[in-house]
Amino acid sequence: SDINFCLNEVDVCDEFTYEGSLRYLARSDFEFIKLGLMGVTVLVSSGDDGPFNHISYTENYNCPADNDLYCPSGDCTYTSSKCQAVTVYLKPDDYGVDYTFVWPFFGSFLDDPEYNFKEFLRLNAACGLKLDGDRLRSNCECSQLKYPEYAYVKFLEWKYTPDLVSKVFGSSWPASSAYVTSVGATQVNSTVRKEFAATFLSGSIIESGGGFSGYASIPEYQKKAVQAWNNDVNALKPPTGSYNISKRGYPDISALGHAYKISYCDEYDQSNTSSCYFILVDGTSASSPAVAGMITLINDRLISQGKSTMGFLNPLLYHIQEEDPTIFNDVTEGESRCSREYCCKFGYFASEGWDPVTGLGSINFGRFFDYILPLKANTSFNEDLGSGFKAEPYASTSSSSSTTTIRSSSSNIIKTSRDSTSSSIDSTTAEAQQSQTLDGHTSISGSKISTYSSSQSSASTSNKQVSSSSRRSISLWFLLAHLLS
Repeated sequence: SDINFCLNEVDVCDEFTYEGSLRYLARSDFEFIKLGLMGVTVLVSSGDDGPFNHISYTENYNCPADNDLYCPSGDCTYTSSKCQAVTVYLKPDDYGVDYTFVWPFFGSFLDDPEYNFKEFLRLNAACGLKLDGDRLRSNCECSQLKYPEYAYVKFLEWKYTPDLVSKVFGSSWPASSAYVTSVGATQVNSTVRKEFAATFLSGSIIESGGGFSGYASIPEYQKKAVQAWNNDVNALKPPTGSYNISKRGYPDISALGHAYKISYCDEYDQSNTSSCYFILVDGTSASSPAVAGMITLINDRLISQGKSTMGFLNPLLYHIQEEDPTIFNDVTEGESRCSREYCCKFGYFASEGWDPVTGLGSINFGRFFDYILPLKANTSFNEDLGSGFKAEPYASTSSSSSTTTIRSSSSNIIKTSRDSTSSSIDSTTAEAQQSQTLDGHTSISGSKISTYSSSQSSASTSNKQVSSSSRRSISLWFLLAHLLS
């Protein structure tokens, strides 16, 4: 899970231990809090491997494969397999450390003589057992294979163990941090103009990530939404115990993450302009920067009117969902149960309201824009802190209303940074192919990206008022963050 981030990414931690990993996550959370106080919105892609942690090969080994859905990424030589993987137990090394993982989903290690993987394949040649990319192809059921034991490795049948139900899924960090806005991916059926989760089974080459943190407790701003999902008898869910609603759920929102047309150049032949061409890419690495562009457009307008930038979004997003859910396009179709390697029999499914696949849904930018500008709701409302800003008239940009409202000076108490920056941190891995996911980079978006015309909004929300309880909640969050920093 996200707790083991440092254990799997050794270079980022000062100490290669469980405690060192916890310290790293806590320290990073403080930095995210500081960014929010400075008026910076941190957006993180939720991941492209569904409900799994693609980084860790020692986890996610208890989710049974759905053999009817072979090779979701489509890069296989074969079309079916009766046994896609086996469990491998690496015996304790000189330091007493042992590992259990699913092979070959998290690396083939085929040429390492100590692992004896080639010998294992030869032993089961009668079943046609072969390595097919990052999975096994077999004519035999897993229970029919031979499982040898060698000096350093023991092979075992890979099967679901109910006692290890907590090992079904894994969480991805920093998408699971409570102090960032996690963004999932959707795609659109242009024929029926229907938006649904971006998944391998729906034609995407990624599976929008989501689930629950193994580290962060559920934040106050999210409790109602997550509890509503958990109580919804119509929302399909994985086995009890495979997820923990007392932890932070993600993503928070989603945006289009399929078939972005970009210019791609061969990195090995950059001097030759003919090596550049257009390709289509998928990824939460595309949807997250798209949302960053939307926030930058709003920040740009706020700054031009002498206001502070939006900063940490989440308390506001979940408040909006309660007050006016039409500002989000609720995505109720799609599922998240596949990684690039295989599809699991268990997973998360999109449903009404918040869900661990698409969050609150995608943003209707026109309505979101008209909601934010009159209120500037995501700053502290503690008037004792003082403010130099005065009320000023604001005309809604919505075509359906020409209402002029007066913005309260109490909505601009903290003088945060005038920087319109929105950070988009990617937590995914790239694949260089004709249709591919975007490269994973930390990017700072300050450009004006036109993604939606606010004049297209069909309803005006310019007269909305934030409740006093919401104001107190947001104010307390900022004050607490300031004390902790």
